[in-house]
Amino acid sequence: MDNTNNSYSGEYFALYRFIEKCNNKEPCILEFSGSGIHAENIYGALLQSGMMINVVWLDAPIELCKVRGKLRKSAVPAPYEWGDIEDSVESIYSNIEHKWEYLRNYFEEFKFYRIIIPASDKPDTIAEKIISRLS
Repeated sequence: MDNTNNSYSGEYFALYRFIEKCNNKEPCILEFSGSGIHAENIYGALLQSGMMINVVWLDAPIELCKVRGKLRKSAVPAPYEWGDIEDSVESIYSNIEHKWEYLRNYFEEFKFYRIIIPASDKPDTIAEKIISRLS
């Protein structure tokens, strides 16, 4: 769901649509990394949905994240600036780590699964790990 068109208004439109999905009462899978400055709105919408919330962190090695970041064909959408790839990935990873601890400490209603993903794992192997944890 990319509705951002790399503009501030596009980013906020995408955020609105995302929060709308978080508040949905039908089972779904939502992907987001860290959730940025609107984390509280997202968590509130998830709680308000009344659905069981499973939070899965696919924790890949930071060096793999840097390699994948360098392969991006487009910049990160507004309002976020994409600086030096090494620094940006380390900052994002650190923020996700911080948010993970915050969520685990304050959202007892959520179930948490941190799955370490070796660089050698293929998509099918990763999917099997997720399914086995959620089963």
